[in-house]
Amino acid sequence: AMGCEDSSCIAEIGGALGVQYLVAGKIAQVEEEASVLTLKLIDVKAARVLARTTRTAEAKTSALPRLIGEAVQQLVGDSGL
Repeated sequence: AMGCEDSSCIAEIGGALGVQYLVAGKIAQVEEEASVLTLKLIDVKAARVLARTTRTAEAKTSALPRLIGEAVQQLVGDSGL
């Protein structure tokens, strides 16, 4: 999925996988102090973003897996699925 950031491109990948919804995101490190997680929930058929969320964690911590779980739960809740 390198270079595939817009909803229509991600929807094409989801269509090839045969899924109805797809979560896509990225993790960025801000200097050496924090990691920023950004996720979006995409309706593959409509090729549109249903929900977005951003979370921040201290850099180099084990909190990232927990933040990912919380972010996905929020995406699903915000989308009404």
